[in-house]
Amino acid sequence: MRDPGRPLSFYLDDVVLTPTELLHHYRELKRLLDMDLAPAVVDRVATVQAALTQSDSRERRDRLQALLDQALKRARAAFTQNLPQRDEASFAQVVDALAAHTPAEDWTGKIAILLAEMDRAGDNARAMGLLDGVLADVIGARGVVAELFGTLPNLGALLLLMMDLINDALPLTGRAPDDSLLRINAHLAAGRLVETRAAFVDYFQRSLHAVTSLAKNEPRGEFESFRTLLERVVARDGIFGGPDTVEAIMLRYVRFLNQGGVAGRREAIKAVTSHLPTALQQVRFLIALAETELGREQMDYTISTLEHLIGSAQRMEDLVGHKGTPRTRMQEIVLIDRFLHETTSLPARICAPLTEKLDALVAGFLADHQVIEKMDDPGDSLRVRAV
Repeated sequence: MRDPGRPLSFYLDDVVLTPTELLHHYRELKRLLDMDLAPAVVDRVATVQAALTQSDSRERRDRLQALLDQALKRARAAFTQNLPQRDEASFAQVVDALAAHTPAEDWTGKIAILLAEMDRAGDNARAMGLLDGVLADVIGARGVVAELFGTLPNLGALLLLMMDLINDALPLTGRAPDDSLLRINAHLAAGRLVETRAAFVDYFQRSLHAVTSLAKNEPRGEFESFRTLLERVVARDGIFGGPDTVEAIMLRYVRFLNQGGVAGRREAIKAVTSHLPTALQQVRFLIALAETELGREQMDYTISTLEHLIGSAQRMEDLVGHKGTPRTRMQEIVLIDRFLHETTSLPARICAPLTEKLDALVAGFLADHQVIEKMDDPGDSLRVRAV
């Protein structure tokens, strides 16, 4: 399960605790395990995990319960340890010491504490890894992302800004130097927050999949917001969040249509592909789609869409257009060819004819534009021709 706190999200949000804090807080963990909620959650998680692994749900439930009992035992052992005695101190010093060690009772305070600890951790990879896990827990709590990013016009604007954050392109204008988002951005850019990054991507994908409007109070802006996100997600240099994001995009687009079922999903595949501006992005999208549950369900149609895209091209320009130099256009074909050679989501019998077609298009382009002849002009000096 990607987010261990998801089954208990409403409870954890109410008590303002992350899953990590809960597992290390004896009183809170015992309180939860004494509630009727605990066995219901254990049973639900065991059922889901057993279905995914084709194992026995009762055995899985017993295993999960044993893990919880072990966690409670460890938390109790830590709770009952004798605390060190403090030397005599003034009342003011005691108050300051208590304030410094009093747990934050809101998510913003917890983020501030975690970021301060990260500053102190420096290059200590183990400490940073532990702090990263806790910060990821906090990011996954209800309402934290919206509070962290501040007031924005709508969900579409939030998701675009989140992509900027994860891609180290967060706008700095109007933010204080100690802004939590800026500090998180710096750690993400340095590659220190693997789990936190995954938590943001998970939020992004769940938001795309959800029914919440991308352009609240602007019905005519909904589709434009979707297209902007689509072109940012399926970029020339990669897909943001991978196949899971592609599937979330597809499921959102299906809701734009007036038809459901197989026909609706096929129309969505056709339409979303056509909304991407370049063949490079379209091929990347279809290959990623083939790795998703939706793509596997509609594999024949996904393949036929890809075959039509490449197979219908009469000239290389039909795929890469006329803009750019011959070199840059051929580089795009090389990338498309590489995607087809490297993918494991499509059978080789499908990809081989497509790569052969690309070879033929490039050969035709070289002949039509006399690229080889221009590269070796007899009028050039021997030195230039040799190079």
